[in-house]
Amino acid sequence: MKNQIFQFKIRKRALSWNKFYAGKHWAVRKKLADEWHEDVMYALMEAKIPRKLLMKEKAIISIEAVMSKPVDPDNICSKLIIDPMVKYGLLKDDNNKYVFSVTLLSTNAGKGQDDYVQVSIAKAPTSWDN
Repeated sequence: MKNQIFQFKIRKRALSWNKFYAGKHWAVRKKLADEWHEDVMYALMEAKIPRKLLMKEKAIISIEAVMSKPVDPDNICSKLIIDPMVKYGLLKDDNNKYVFSVTLLSTNAGKGQDDYVQVSIAKAPTSWDN
C-alpha cells in the first residue's frame, strides 16, 4: 500500500466520555455503543474504504470532532470509532501491534454547519515500527 490517507465522515456529533458514562445504566451505554458501531460501519462503506486495507500494517489514526460546541479532545470516545474499524476489517486489531497512534482533535464547526466526525487513517512509516 502506498502511503495514502483514507478518510471517512461520520455525520453526527461526537460522543464524549462524560455523556457516555453520565449515570447511565450499562444497557443504555451498550445501545449507544451499538448505534455508533453501526454509524461508523455505514460511513466506511459510504466512503468505499477497502476492507483488509491495513490488516498487516501499523496505522496512524486521526479523529477530528467538528462541533458547534466542541468538547475537550481527550473526551472524544475514540474507542467507539476504532472498534468498528476492526469489525469492518480495515484493521486486524486495535492493539499497539496494529495501531501506532491515535490523534484526537476538537474544532469549531462553521456557522450553520452540521456537527460531524472526520476520521483519517494512514499506514505508519516502517521506520516507526518498534
